[in-house]
Amino acid sequence: MILNNGQITATERPGFPWDEEHTNTRNNKQIWKIDRPVPLNYEIPMDWHHIIPWRVLRNGWDALATSNRWEVLTEWVNLWNIINVPTVINSMQNGNLGAPDNAIMWDKLCWAKWNLVEGPTNGNRTPGDDPGSDGLDAFEGIGMPNNVRNRSLILKSIYTQMQNWTMITANITALQTKNLLNDFKKMREYKNSPISMFDPKVWKLVTIGRIDIYGNATNHPTWKKMS
Repeated sequence: MILNNGQITATERPGFPWDEEHTNTRNNKQIWKIDRPVPLNYEIPMDWHHIIPWRVLRNGWDALATSNRWEVLTEWVNLWNIINVPTVINSMQNGNLGAPDNAIMWDKLCWAKWNLVEGPTNGNRTPGDDPGSDGLDAFEGIGMPNNVRNRSLILKSIYTQMQNWTMITANITALQTKNLLNDFKKMREYKNSPISMFDPKVWKLVTIGRIDIYGNATNHPTWKKMS
């Protein structure tokens, strides 16, 4: 939870707050190249992948709050479509942010839609394609939709600047503040972007799925992002 003064002590990410449903891939003929019905257990498990990982979002926010870099946090909160941005920023500055604002902000800090791309779960991505909980999951390939690629490039810049910060960082410089502020301003164009849902055209099929003689799925296909 975001505390009354804007800082963070919790580390576990909140649960997914949106009512979005994962893409149903069972009958998608772009994916399943077979001439018989697809078995029920051939649905590809999907996940919501963060471009900037949760650890960096959390630590970056806390470092900015601890360093009183409110101008950057104002731009960040503006990207969440919270109608009372000046009020919540002022509340944090005065140490009296309360419910439900802190809960809403906590969810959106982790699960802002412009930072999410739907894709196969880690178990259905080839080894090394998913950088895990600490690395940037960039979606910059030339086959990506322009909206996804362009905001991924901006988010990469934000990640690069914040990736080594810890939750107790308290010396964010004026130059760091200026650079981050510019990047968050660039993200204004994408503040209303929906979650980028699974598109088989921007994922490369690495290993095909197989069906045994009884029509059961013996393994799922694996994928990696198009470069």
